Amino acid sequence: MPKNTSLMARRHLREADALKHLGQFDAAERLYRRILRLDPQSFEAAYQLGLVAEKKGFPDRAAHFHRRAIVHNRRYAPPYLRLGQIYELNNDFYKALMAYGEYLLRIPKSVSGDAYLRFARMLTLLEQDEMALPFYLQSLEFMPADATTYFLLAETLQNRGDLDGALECFMALGKINPIALPLISFFMGYLLEKNGEYTAALKCYDQALEHPGQLQIWKLKRDLAYPLIMQSREEIEAFEKKLKKVLFDFRFALLKNPLSPNNQNHYYFSMLQLNIVHIAYHHYNPLPLRREFAELLPQFLPPVNLPAWQPRSHAGHLIHLGLICAPKSLNMAFAYAGALFNELDPSRYRITVFCHSPKVSQIFNPQNRYCFNHPNASYRVISRDYAEAAKQIRAEELDLLMFTEPSWDSFQYSLSSLRLARAQGTSWMNPGTTGMPEMDYFFSSELMERPGAESDYSETLVKFKTLPSHLPLYPFPEDPVSRSDYGLEGVKRLYSCPQTLLKFHPDFDPIVAEILRRDPEGHLALLATKQQGQLCDILLKRFQTTIPDVMDRIWVLPEMPVPDFLGLLRVSDVVLDPLYYGGGTTTYQAMAYGIPIITLPTERMVGRITSALYKKMGLTDTVATDPENYIQLANRYAMNPELRAGIVEGTLAQSILFEDRAIIAEFSEFMEDVVAGRRTPRSN
Repeated sequence: MPKNTSLMARRHLREADALKHLGQFDAAERLYRRILRLDPQSFEAAYQLGLVAEKKGFPDRAAHFHRRAIVHNRRYAPPYLRLGQIYELNNDFYKALMAYGEYLLRIPKSVSGDAYLRFARMLTLLEQDEMALPFYLQSLEFMPADATTYFLLAETLQNRGDLDGALECFMALGKINPIALPLISFFMGYLLEKNGEYTAALKCYDQALEHPGQLQIWKLKRDLAYPLIMQSREEIEAFEKKLKKVLFDFRFALLKNPLSPNNQNHYYFSMLQLNIVHIAYHHYNPLPLRREFAELLPQFLPPVNLPAWQPRSHAGHLIHLGLICAPKSLNMAFAYAGALFNELDPSRYRITVFCHSPKVSQIFNPQNRYCFNHPNASYRVISRDYAEAAKQIRAEELDLLMFTEPSWDSFQYSLSSLRLARAQGTSWMNPGTTGMPEMDYFFSSELMERPGAESDYSETLVKFKTLPSHLPLYPFPEDPVSRSDYGLEGVKRLYSCPQTLLKFHPDFDPIVAEILRRDPEGHLALLATKQQGQLCDILLKRFQTTIPDVMDRIWVLPEMPVPDFLGLLRVSDVVLDPLYYGGGTTTYQAMAYGIPIITLPTERMVGRITSALYKKMGLTDTVATDPENYIQLANRYAMNPELRAGIVEGTLAQSILFEDRAIIAEFSEFMEDVVAGRRTPRSN
């Protein structure tokens, strides 16, 4: 390039940079384009055009110019970072990871803290937790007091199931970064609480709160904490009263000292939500607490500028259904909600599935047994930013948005606080009511709800005559299996209760003990995931106190793949349904094999699923009427092989419980009423 042309390009570059700095983006863009005409290889002008395109809201154009800058100077680092951010916003995590990695290779480490965090976060989203850990730690070298990094690090360490290692990591960080000690103490408390170590968690929270000027939300987290494994019914009732008071007092305090809605508080909110959802295991009505908590939500969320809801005219349109799923439970979301949508009349319905991860494509893969093949079904990968995701969903003009598990998933819970569709609902993947004012319907069944159950819900309770799902019938392996495969050789009679350990209410202990006392050759098998090591220890310590005489016949098996889990069911004589919060998927699986399940239906839906499935089949022989009857039925079926041999529920379950066509007609009628205005969502 001639020298004069080069000088002119450099002068224009300085002028354009000044215009961009003043916010005159159109004028700056014209100059940058002129530079590229003078010098087509000007990587700086290409990069700046990319930044201007980002400012003006054109990410695809921005990515084009950033890539052009890289082509002309592969050593120039900034375009890699910007490209990574664009890919990340588009949920293309692999490309984002590659771009951030290229950036880190090219810049001085002294300015790369944010990039290390971004790189680590992409690894986490790609489920590479082990690889992510050193990059989170590297990020903290440069940003020693960044709350977001500590939150993501805590979640990653929790996923490994190594609490001791996680705590050692945080303690080492405290020595390196003493300025961040309050933050580190807080997140150590969070890790301990999630692992059931309540007393130790309180000590860490208190240490964090000793420092002046700490967030009021930290105190709320501390005051909402409780032992995940309770020792007695009295302890459960005491904490119920405490939680009600804490939420009431906090709401009152906000009148004087309101929170600043921002993304950091949104992170903290997701930590608080666990305390509210886990009360489902405690056998009291969760509605008052969940409703109180829902009223706090606006204090935590950044504002979303959505226009007032105006439902479209439905004339001439297909009924548009939306399904929002969490990335970790896509198959279950399809089984319990998507499979029903998949069977609806394509001449009347279209379906859009929303998820903030590209993994949603797996339930559109024909090789997956949980797969949409509806001709009008599609998916959309939405932003991980809840405000942007809300706008994306609202733009679809949905007639119904089904939230699969809003109480478990904080992303769904945040979105459910907004009016995103004509009607919004959830169903039995959620542990009862959400308490959310914008949630219109809870889909359940007459088979599952007691008379008067409407009072348990903030939503309008829709009680279908059949069960509210069209669960797919999948293959049930029949390969030979024996108890010795599970280290249980020599066990004459096996009772299994392969549920999450959080379902073991203290009231269930004496029932379990009496079953084993009356059957001296009986053994009980439980399961614990790798994340539940401490919870398992706490539960077994409780058993040592409450039922010590049968402890030697209680076995805890490790988490196992689905085929092995199904094998465990097959070698069991009887499956025990936990008291108050029974089985769901496990119940379907055991019934499909004809394994008797002993259940005692209780007040709320989460304790009535197994009995509802038996009602659907017209079989109630193993549905107990009281705790004594539960014990008798468990012993009778375990100790009587002839009685078990006469069980026909396996054949009935596979023909009646799975792929139930009756729900399709019922749900279609419900939706026709919604779009015709014969059913009015209560919060519109």
